[in-house]
Amino acid sequence: MTTDELTKRIAEAARAGQWPQVQPLFVELKRLMVEQGRPLGSNAAMQIVDALAEGNKLGANLLGSAGVSPLILRVRALAGHKIVDRKALQTAWESLYRLLADPTARVEQQELHDLMLGLRAARVFDLLARTADRAVTRNPTDAVARRLYGQALIDEGQIHAGIEMLESARRLPLVAEAERDEINGLVGRAYKQLYLDHVPAGSPPSVRAQFRVDLERAIEAYALSYDPDRPDRNSSHGVNLVALLQIARQDGHAGIKNPTALEPQELAGRIIDRLELRAAGTADPWLLATLGECYLGNL
Repeated sequence: MTTDELTKRIAEAARAGQWPQVQPLFVELKRLMVEQGRPLGSNAAMQIVDALAEGNKLGANLLGSAGVSPLILRVRALAGHKIVDRKALQTAWESLYRLLADPTARVEQQELHDLMLGLRAARVFDLLARTADRAVTRNPTDAVARRLYGQALIDEGQIHAGIEMLESARRLPLVAEAERDEINGLVGRAYKQLYLDHVPAGSPPSVRAQFRVDLERAIEAYALSYDPDRPDRNSSHGVNLVALLQIARQDGHAGIKNPTALEPQELAGRIIDRLELRAAGTADPWLLATLGECYLGNL
């Protein structure tokens, strides 16, 4: 196929709003241009630009939920493979990403949430962050999108940026309790990571003192969503409290803020008493892992 033929096909697909077909055609066009060593002529380039503009107008009318949903489903399916084909996922996602920039394209909020959760499960955090950015732009009060955006940034190593996004989610009004618990846990995880990354074993007292505030903030965030009198609710927050209070003791942080006012062994013991009743009849790896960590914290 020549570059002229590809240009024609790209224009036809764009005018028809067939965006999943446009991306691979552009990739093929670029390959031919490189191999043939000649740039695209101005007439051909203008033909593509006109077609893209016309296609965008068509998309505003046709890309309702029926138009966007198939792309969302395709991206989710590709992200759900045991071995992710990153190239295929990237191609499908880029088509969807462009559509999400169109404010007239109707997208169900739950569809976006499911898409982002799929990207998170595949650990494709760069695409998750950019998708969440689109979701927040479309709906600034979407706490789930802000929470997933924050998590993506943290997992990409941008911890302070992630904390800022999570804090913006915490400031939103009318956030559901379960969602606020998730946000608090991620804030705690972020500050915990800051402390552990910068205070390895054997660090001098001056370094431990420098990052004490991060340890305190991690403890505070986990404690916001953990009630010692209900030890089986948000028990993962509770076991993190146990671990962080143990670290505070080991690193010599006397008098560190402890909103529970309980020793780590007491916190661990309460969780053990409650989770042991459920452990015998479950294969839940999270419950069993939490219980195992509490045994260690109760030593």
